[in-house]
Amino acid sequence: IRLRIKIGWDKINSITINSDYDGVNTTLAYHNMFMSDSAIYRDNNLLMVGKGETHISFEYPYLMAGLICSFGTLAIMILYFGLVYAKIKYETEEAEEEKELAKQEAIQEKQEELYDTEIIDINETEVENINAGNIDD
Repeated sequence: IRLRIKIGWDKINSITINSDYDGVNTTLAYHNMFMSDSAIYRDNNLLMVGKGETHISFEYPYLMAGLICSFGTLAIMILYFGLVYAKIKYETEEAEEEKELAKQEAIQEKQEELYDTEIIDINETEVENINAGNIDD
């Protein structure tokens, strides 16, 4: 049996269904966000309404819980990625410091090698000749 019902939009977030019979299958999919003062129920996931006018508004039943979970997860992600970034930055700086330290140690070893070579004993006349530009091998 086909029954005629009237379905209209009241606002953006509500609908009105007019039915002359009780227990009418509206062929609308039932959602847990449907809120109504009249009796509504589902049968095979389809919306069933009683006789008369039924106002149904759309309200998110778990809005607050969803927002808390979403923002909590976002805060944890920001904290986690901040810690990862800090660790990478610390390890990079530590590696650069180790490279710089190794470089300074290599320079210091080279300088020590140069200073450890034998000093040639020369007299004053040879120094004067060298200063004057008279160098003989």
